[in-house]
Amino acid sequence: MSTKVSRQLMRECIDALLNESARRHRKFTETVEMQIALKNINPHKDKPASGTFRVKHSMKPNFKVCVIGDPEHCDEAKAEKVSCIDMDTVRLMRKKSSVAKRIIKKFDGFLASTTIIKDVTNLVGPMMKRMGKLPLPLAHGDNLHEKIHEAKTTMTFQMRRVLWLAVCVGHVKMTTDMLSENVDAAIRSLLTLLKKDWQNIRSIHLKSTMGRPQRIY
Repeated sequence: MSTKVSRQLMRECIDALLNESARRHRKFTETVEMQIALKNINPHKDKPASGTFRVKHSMKPNFKVCVIGDPEHCDEAKAEKVSCIDMDTVRLMRKKSSVAKRIIKKFDGFLASTTIIKDVTNLVGPMMKRMGKLPLPLAHGDNLHEKIHEAKTTMTFQMRRVLWLAVCVGHVKMTTDMLSENVDAAIRSLLTLLKKDWQNIRSIHLKSTMGRPQRIY
């Protein structure tokens, strides 16, 4: 368990969050977000930090992955019924920002063939980075389903010039243990990005999409 965060308090907060969601019977699966308030940071002078980290469990119940592929990977994706786009679509995204935004918003994560990933990042990388969806590399010989699982369990911290950030850590159909493991991994990852560790954290809350925030630190 991450230091300074009580295991018992975290479990109690997660239980309260899950119980509240179960009582309301939403017609969709709520995601669970970790919200962090920061301190002792000058957002106008300090360079915003960012990083990509793995957690143990998939963070969204219907996580949609798209392969940005060369011809071979596009053929493989189609055979496995996985969404894919080719370089012609990427070039169109470069020309029309509305198309780029629509495609990037449609999917939760992306994989890109290593043979074209440099071209992809040069053309649409800045927009994908702003939306926290830079593609993971997909090499020939990689198991496509294993790489999809990697995408589903990869989280990105993208700090902007504000003293607050949030990241999805799971959903309400997960167990308390599963959410606890993801939250713990997320906190440990966050600490590696902060210059003063816990001295840069004012508070941490967990919140479902429609629920009340639960403070764990």
